[in-house]
Amino acid sequence: MTHDLSLGEVHSLALKAARGTGRPHGLAEEAAFAVRWLTERGQDGAGALAALLEETDGRPEGCSIGLGTALSDTGALPDGGALGAVYSPMMLVPFLTHLCAQNMGLSVRAGDAKVRLSRDGGLAGDALPLGLSEVHVAPCAPPAPAALQSRAHVAEEVLRVLSAFAFRTYAPATEASRAKGAGSGLSDND
Repeated sequence: MTHDLSLGEVHSLALKAARGTGRPHGLAEEAAFAVRWLTERGQDGAGALAALLEETDGRPEGCSIGLGTALSDTGALPDGGALGAVYSPMMLVPFLTHLCAQNMGLSVRAGDAKVRLSRDGGLAGDALPLGLSEVHVAPCAPPAPAALQSRAHVAEEVLRVLSAFAFRTYAPATEASRAKGAGSGLSDND
């Protein structure tokens, strides 16, 4: 079963889930951006984030969001195009678009899968693997601009995983908070 969510809902859930794994607010915002960007282009951004968070919960090693933001901040790709091994490499793709040269695209390969992207947000190819994969980039012809979607279709299991991580950000209920009016308490008087 899949759940139909708005792009705003999937963005908010991604932000909370990333915060629930202890990522700083800025990195969580970047994760939410990447999920929304991928979802708009017909990719399973929520599923890619869920896989990433499950593998990197509480540790930065192998985080495709961390690598993506670092590459975005430096504005350059390493010589030879080898980016190293990361979990859920599809989460890198949104950060690489502005690194495409004018009228050129980038080919991103992880395992046996490859996607092509362009500076204007075009995306074509197979979904990249969710597990730990070596990632390589190379210049290529740009794909056509992508037709953007306005809704997210999130699988039940992905929604459960992201919701569980998001739940970590909620304050626990206490007797003191209930006495001050939080929750419905013992009577619901509205």
